[in-house]
Amino acid sequence: MTPTSHPAPVPPAPGPERTPAAPDTGAAGVQYAALITLAGLLIAVVSLAFTNADIRGHVETALCRLFQLGESCETQGAQQYEPDACLLTSSTDRTNVGLTIAFVDLGKGYYLIREDYSDGTTHFTLGHEGEIGASAGWERTGGQGVSVEFQAEVGAAVGGGIGDTWVVDTDEADQLAGRFEDAIGVDEEEQDENFVDGVVEAAGDAWTAIVGADTSDFPPPHIRRTEGEVNVHAGASGGISTPSPGDERPTDRRPGSENAGDGPQDSTGAADGASGGGSGSGDPGSEGTTEDIGTQIADSLAEDVTPSASISGEIGATGSARIVREDYPDGAHSLTFLVSGRFDAGAEAELDPVIADAVGDEIGYTALRRGSLNIQYDPDGVMTGVTLTQIAVVNGEQIVTTTELAVETEGDRAVVEEWLGLRYERATELTWNDMAPSELTEDSSEFDRLLFEQARSSRVTYAVEETSEEALNESVEAGVGLGISAGTTGESVQLTGAEYLDRPGGGTREYTEWEDCS
Repeated sequence: MTPTSHPAPVPPAPGPERTPAAPDTGAAGVQYAALITLAGLLIAVVSLAFTNADIRGHVETALCRLFQLGESCETQGAQQYEPDACLLTSSTDRTNVGLTIAFVDLGKGYYLIREDYSDGTTHFTLGHEGEIGASAGWERTGGQGVSVEFQAEVGAAVGGGIGDTWVVDTDEADQLAGRFEDAIGVDEEEQDENFVDGVVEAAGDAWTAIVGADTSDFPPPHIRRTEGEVNVHAGASGGISTPSPGDERPTDRRPGSENAGDGPQDSTGAADGASGGGSGSGDPGSEGTTEDIGTQIADSLAEDVTPSASISGEIGATGSARIVREDYPDGAHSLTFLVSGRFDAGAEAELDPVIADAVGDEIGYTALRRGSLNIQYDPDGVMTGVTLTQIAVVNGEQIVTTTELAVETEGDRAVVEEWLGLRYERATELTWNDMAPSELTEDSSEFDRLLFEQARSSRVTYAVEETSEEALNESVEAGVGLGISAGTTGESVQLTGAEYLDRPGGGTREYTEWEDCS
């Protein structure tokens, strides 16, 4: 092959001789590749060698800048601490049927949960649940002139449930929601007819037990769910009421009245004139009419403040422990341990109009705390991550604090396993400790340090609205107490704000606005 000819060299300009460009091109590529390889090795060494998240983060950013200009290196460092997705809205609908024989309680029902996430996916969970328990109560009444009632109840139950979850694009969610509603017979008339069937049919496959729900033409679910639960509850209610004044005229409380207890009287007959029969009733300026108006005002005031009221109140507390297993198509699974406590208190009063307008006629308070420990396993049963969640609800405002930790090395796995210990003990701890460390102290454990340096933590607030409708509640005393109840409950959750813990800096992690969670 004839060698390629080169043009005659151009005489160089005064100064150092320039190096030809062609031979240098290949060398630069090799050097660049070598630098990339070296940088990759350095990053790996840094990640293993530096346990301090601040130092590691700064070194990784500096290495990133060797090959990337601009602020993208800082952005990439911060993004590794931002969670992937958050819950935007959810709605839960439950239908339950209960049967009580003496002190034994039986219950079964079904539920449909829809959850919309910020990554454009929607989760539908359709499930069946049942429980058996026992309860005991006391009732006392008494009082003279004033009626007093008091009831108290304590109970415990164990239950279980099965369900399936489908994950779909949010754009397709409404269509699938309609299919779910058709499958479980959301029509109210059909529900009423199926309540009795639900009581009789105490066990069975998830879909035949859910009032005949048929999902045979649905795509295979993405998650299969099995759960068990133990709960205890206690409650008390009471009321006090005074008798109504009846048909007698109320006591005249005007100063100087001579007919206390018989109602106000007017010797001129003005009281009769006030109803349209007395003299001067059509003349606003007459003396008789002035007395009529004064009498009416006094009578009205006397009636309004007559002591007639009925006040009732109730308090209740519930505690539960639950375990949930979720299985995935690839053989992976997760276990969730939940502990929760709920307190409810309320009072209602039926008062005379003047008092009711001043103080209101109903008050209520609800508080809930829940700790959730979720452990993820790969198909071989090796732990790959943990998620810690605390839920706090007070009067319709819900705060959810979530910490996600990926477990990728044997060292990290050993630290997490040591911390886990008794699973329910850790879930209980989460009811008051959100496990989202924003700084480290001398007392911080190895697990705290791991969360601080590697975990993704978020704090999201929601507005919660609960609904309840009782369709049936009947009881019979025939030697043995017998009762049946049926109803529906609902809960809707709407996002109101979100933030997450940013990357470590200066020994702390600060909450920052979670813009993608909206």
